[in-house]
Amino acid sequence: MGNVWKLAENGTLTTLHSFAGGSGDGELPNDGVILDKQGNVYGTTPRGGDQTCGNPGCGVVYKLSPTGTETILHFFHPNLVDGFQPVAELALDKSGNLYGTTHTGGNYDEYPCGYTGCGVVFKIDPRSKRETILYGFTGGKDGGDPDTAGVVLDANENVYGTTIFYGKSGCLYTVGCGTVFKITQ
Repeated sequence: MGNVWKLAENGTLTTLHSFAGGSGDGELPNDGVILDKQGNVYGTTPRGGDQTCGNPGCGVVYKLSPTGTETILHFFHPNLVDGFQPVAELALDKSGNLYGTTHTGGNYDEYPCGYTGCGVVFKIDPRSKRETILYGFTGGKDGGDPDTAGVVLDANENVYGTTIFYGKSGCLYTVGCGTVFKITQ
C-alpha cells in the first residue's frame, strides 16, 4: 500500500507511516513529499479514501507529524467540482497553504475529457482542511490532465504548472500537445 520513510545522515531508515488504503487512508504514494518549517511532511496519494471512484479510491492529501502521526487533510470526491487522483508533489506557500493538481475530475463534459474529467488545480488550508478549487481544466486551449510535474509558486504566489494533453492540436493521438499554465490569485 506504500510507506513514507525518513533516512538519517547515519543511514538509519525509519518508517514514518505505512498506508492502509481503503476508505480511511491513502494508498500508493507515488510522488514526492514536502516539509514545512516544523518538520511536518505533506503529500498525496492517487488511491485510497472515497471509494465512489471505484476500488482503490479517489486519493487523499495527508500530513505526517515529525513522529509519523497522520492527519488526512482532504479526501477527494468524484463530483462536478472536485478533482481526484492527485499524482504530483505539492507546493507550500508562505502562509502554510498547500497547492497541487489532480490528473482527473473537475469538468465532466463528454468531450474531450470524457467521464473522468480534465483535472483541477487546488489549494488546501491545512489548519481548516478547507479545499478551494483554483481552476478546472476544460480540455480546450487551456489543456487538461495535469500530471506528475506538480506546481510551483512565484514570489507573488502565482501558481505555475503543465498539462500533458489538449491545448494546441496536432500532437499525440490528436488530443493536443499540452500547455503551460499560470494562475494568479
